[in-house]
Amino acid sequence: MAKIISPQHITGEKGVVKFASFCVNHSPYLIFREESKNDFGIDGEVELSSINNDNKIEATGQILKIQLKSTVNGGSYITEDKPDSFKFIANSNDIEYWNKHLLPVILVVYIEKEDKLFAKTIDKTLASSKTNVKITFDKKTNLLIEKQSNFNETINQNFVDRIQFGVKEKIFTNIFTIDFPKFIYKYDCKFKNNKAIYEILNDEGIDFPKFTIKSNFLYTFTDLKIISPTILDKILKNRKAIETNLPLKFIQSKKDHRNIIIEIINSHLKNFFYKKRISYYKEHNRFYFSLINKKPLKTKVKSENKSTEVYEQISYSSKGKRYQRSVVSKYYYFDTFFFKHIGFQIKYEWFDNFLVLIIEPKYHYSQDGKIPLDNPKRITRLNNQIKVSERNAHYNNHITSLTNYLGGNYWKSTDGFEEIGFKRKFFDVNFGIRELNPKKVFDEETQQLSLFD
Repeated sequence: MAKIISPQHITGEKGVVKFASFCVNHSPYLIFREESKNDFGIDGEVELSSINNDNKIEATGQILKIQLKSTVNGGSYITEDKPDSFKFIANSNDIEYWNKHLLPVILVVYIEKEDKLFAKTIDKTLASSKTNVKITFDKKTNLLIEKQSNFNETINQNFVDRIQFGVKEKIFTNIFTIDFPKFIYKYDCKFKNNKAIYEILNDEGIDFPKFTIKSNFLYTFTDLKIISPTILDKILKNRKAIETNLPLKFIQSKKDHRNIIIEIINSHLKNFFYKKRISYYKEHNRFYFSLINKKPLKTKVKSENKSTEVYEQISYSSKGKRYQRSVVSKYYYFDTFFFKHIGFQIKYEWFDNFLVLIIEPKYHYSQDGKIPLDNPKRITRLNNQIKVSERNAHYNNHITSLTNYLGGNYWKSTDGFEEIGFKRKFFDVNFGIRELNPKKVFDEETQQLSLFD
């Protein structure tokens, strides 16, 4: 059966083209970016530009969010249409979303019969408790006229500098400084790779410190004299370390020593995360919370065709309180389902000879809790649906809950022999982001259900 293109779709596209043409022909140029086709209450954004002293157009960084509504001659959107004005009927969901938005929102109405655009800045004090709210447009004041460059006058938007100086703020980061063990040891080894040694250790069934091998030399943070001589004779040419160094001195002596340090730390972390029920997916270089439970802990029904089953939660303490967070959930959407795992990626950065760990929150999607989804387009779509509504508070939530679960703002990874410390970095600064709206508390459980909104 052929796909039918509805008249409403065509009218909507005409509205987009009309507004895009207005922006292109405006002076100074208006940078219009149409957003992905997700019905979240915002269709795009406009960034204002200005003419600099060299008579060149430059972007100002002043951004307005655009909600574009198109109609043939009024339809369900327009009421009380008069020669000099009309009223736009906004539903409560749109108003609630506009009111929560941190940036100014401009409502643009395109009436196809008249081939005219009207624009008005949304008053964020509009009540959303009613089913519908009427917004009055003046047909002269709110009219956008192509090539007349009247956008600023029409919307009458005063911009407030988002950066506020003279206030004390704390910057929360995803950066962790690293405290190394006291020494790093170098041994002359019989093997050129880790695999052969692990085979010996597995056969013997013993624990062994984390290590790495480079050019027939074994490097570890542990003095191996605590290991059985019989085992050492199978692995090493000489039981005694040929070098013992402070980690910082070791790093400074040769540039390739940095990779040796990172490889040992990685080995530590993978072992530590595994004990914390966190798995590793090599293809995406991603850690994620494992599915252990066979039955869901709880079920949340969004609608007849949308529901979520929570399978795994983590518990942690923060500021004297006990918290729980869902980390593995199964989503049902009509006739399909998938698992979403809270996850993260790690990377390292060097500042001179100073090493830090960076943790970047990610999501991992699987078919059954183990086998990853094999459809890249679907994964991208799922990620986009979440990220479109995530803000800094959500990002910080991911880092904070993970950090507390691992042991707090200073957590330690151990291989049973030596400990490596990781301390989260905070910075005190004399500036901050000006509050445009009252602070909002984000509910993680509600956020997870919003995947399908």
